[in-house]
Amino acid sequence: MKFIAFAVAFSLVGLPSLADSKLLEVQKVLASLKLEVGRPDGAWGPKTEKALTYFLNHRNIDFDGEFSQNEYLEVVEQAKYVAPEASGLKLCKIGRFPRKNSFERSSEDTSEFTVRLQSGDYDGADYTYKEARDSVFSSAKFINFTKQRAELRDCRNIAYGKTYTVDFDIKVSHFSAGSIFQIHAGGSQGSANLTAYQDAIRLIAGQEFNNVAVYRGDWLNEWLSFRIVFRADRADKTFFRFYVNGEETFTTEGRNASYAYSKKGANLAFGLYRGKNPNSVEASYRNIKLSKGDLGQP
Repeated sequence: MKFIAFAVAFSLVGLPSLADSKLLEVQKVLASLKLEVGRPDGAWGPKTEKALTYFLNHRNIDFDGEFSQNEYLEVVEQAKYVAPEASGLKLCKIGRFPRKNSFERSSEDTSEFTVRLQSGDYDGADYTYKEARDSVFSSAKFINFTKQRAELRDCRNIAYGKTYTVDFDIKVSHFSAGSIFQIHAGGSQGSANLTAYQDAIRLIAGQEFNNVAVYRGDWLNEWLSFRIVFRADRADKTFFRFYVNGEETFTTEGRNASYAYSKKGANLAFGLYRGKNPNSVEASYRNIKLSKGDLGQP
């Protein structure tokens, strides 16, 4: 009987329900970034402390050694939010926002929201081979982290071979050298995206339309009204036509883009996506509307 009682007590100690669920969640995120935490088990230990300290220091946050709600939110990022209103589509978050203040919805205009990518948000460009060999990492190989995203996508795919019009207002804090809007192809076909550079907002859609200026002007910190008429189709039928502040600025019509969408269709992404640019950037969006057909000039 003594042996049986001891065995039952021992088994209860290892039950997952007795582990710290928030710490376990943090350990899993840190492990996904290849930071060495040992076996994620919800128990505090020197490996977890070292990994968490490294993560926070990377964001210029000093860790006092006490795990609390603040550290939890810094690691797991913003999981709950109120989606902005949009017409003709529903917006959903893809994956996790980089941190707890990466997304903010306006309290005055329910269609307006702001997304941010900040210095210290993790991606592959944050690390070197030397750092990857440090014992804080679980792998000696170069770490290829998920690229940084702070975006919302429409929850449903746009039909292949159909023409649509999307309207939205956008304001960017400074050039980001990363995507501020995407028409993302289904499957692994890639995407057509707008990118904010210092001299212009540019279209990247295959080799022919690589960094083509869609709009030039004094656009930083100014609201711009975009209308994009597009068709997600095979290469010889896919096209994009851009209007900015009511004026047509660029079209790919009549030119074979050598860029095709799959028959899975496409979806729209509103927000920021980048890989190697470590600078902070912020973009705001409002009045998002998706319509079927070609609505022409606003």
